[in-house]
Amino acid sequence: MSASVDYIFSKLIQEHLIHDWKANDFWIKIQDYGVESNEKNRQRLYRLLRKHVGQQRFVKKTNSFNRKLSSYSETSQLALLRSKLS
Repeated sequence: MSASVDYIFSKLIQEHLIHDWKANDFWIKIQDYGVESNEKNRQRLYRLLRKHVGQQRFVKKTNSFNRKLSSYSETSQLALLRSKLS
């Protein structure tokens, strides 16, 4: 059984500084941990990204030429969370 997207996502934000990552950058890292590549897992990733943007842990920058090419950068809120988890 592979690890869940939620678990691996939490590991990523603990272990990496997130600056100008695209959703696909997250997805590639998640797959490196052995998460199955399917639509359900990819949609879970997008929900997690939206959740963290809503909680002001990430800032989302949308490309003005192609809305599908948004990038994400961490905020001080995420840095604070990371320090509490360490």
